[in-house]
Amino acid sequence: MLDLARNRLSGSLPLEVGNLKNLAEIDISKNALSGEIPSTLGSCNSLEYLYLEQNFLQGAIPSSMESLRAIQQCRHWKFRNLEVH
Repeated sequence: MLDLARNRLSGSLPLEVGNLKNLAEIDISKNALSGEIPSTLGSCNSLEYLYLEQNFLQGAIPSSMESLRAIQQCRHWKFRNLEVH
């Protein structure tokens, strides 16, 4: 588990997040992250829980995220700024 929630992080989510292939849970909610969700996140094959809410992310949800078959819960799809393609 990677828990970086409520840490006042800003800037964009780095492409290297896709290197975290064995993590089952990523929580980077309640920060000030901006920009788009990197398509490399789709490489995190073991990911079951993803929490991105309460940031300033925008743009389309990467199509690479469709390959995350283990996902059980993802909190961020409800954002007004994000588009599902």
